[in-house]
Amino acid sequence: MRTCPECGALTELTTCRGDGCPTIPVTDPSRPQPPEIGQLVAGKFRILNVIGRGGMAVVYRAWQRDMRRVVALKLCNSDANDAAGTRRFLREVQMAAGLVHPNTIRIFDYGEAEPGRPFFTMEYLDGEPLGRAIRRGELFDDLRVARIAEQILGALSEAHAAGIVHRDLSPDNIFLMHLTGKPDYVKVLDFGVAKGARYDLPEEERLTVQGMFVGKPAYASPEQAEGIEELDGRSDLYTLGIVMYQMITGNVPFTSATPMQVLVAQIRDKPRPIEEAA
Repeated sequence: MRTCPECGALTELTTCRGDGCPTIPVTDPSRPQPPEIGQLVAGKFRILNVIGRGGMAVVYRAWQRDMRRVVALKLCNSDANDAAGTRRFLREVQMAAGLVHPNTIRIFDYGEAEPGRPFFTMEYLDGEPLGRAIRRGELFDDLRVARIAEQILGALSEAHAAGIVHRDLSPDNIFLMHLTGKPDYVKVLDFGVAKGARYDLPEEERLTVQGMFVGKPAYASPEQAEGIEELDGRSDLYTLGIVMYQMITGNVPFTSATPMQVLVAQIRDKPRPIEEAA
């Protein structure tokens, strides 16, 4: 048995006939749902289920009441942002919301669910991250790698032209979908840590982020590893090269016991040739 989180109707259907909202399983007392399931965020987003949790935010599948559509809702944890962090988060989302390339995930709405808890909503995607396919051991021949990389380049090209650098590209925020019967349709996600090269932070906010490494060491460009703050699109292109290397060989170029050693390797070492690593 299922229930509609909007109207409370019980049904066997996956979509409520009354309001179109996706239904959710009736809670089993022995396996309670997370407490936020069914809650209403910002007066119009009904939480359906948890997609993923991180240290800074939770991503939910949600029903947008006014538009009658399913969205992905990213809601910051209540203790993850101070006032400056909230302003910075919303400014970065505003920049990313202006991106319209078909291979970039679309951002629909953003705001604060309550003071200090910013959120934004995105299109809900049906597919899987590239990273999951790599970990599963899928084969990526030259044509498949080129097809995926070409779409990523398209998304990055628009962002770079707008002065936006992703800074956190990795297989886990490159999403693969089947669209109109075609496999490997790409959506680039997580521009949430992107930085607009043409947008200056106020001095008091710049001090809170200066010197912090943003991104994943295994996919960092040498400039990121050195802590250079003013990056441009070439940093993302280096990272895309790492992603392509991993698709072909199954491994990233540099691994080590500590993240710091990986960052040092990004600066000093040459990767093992693909012909040997594949």
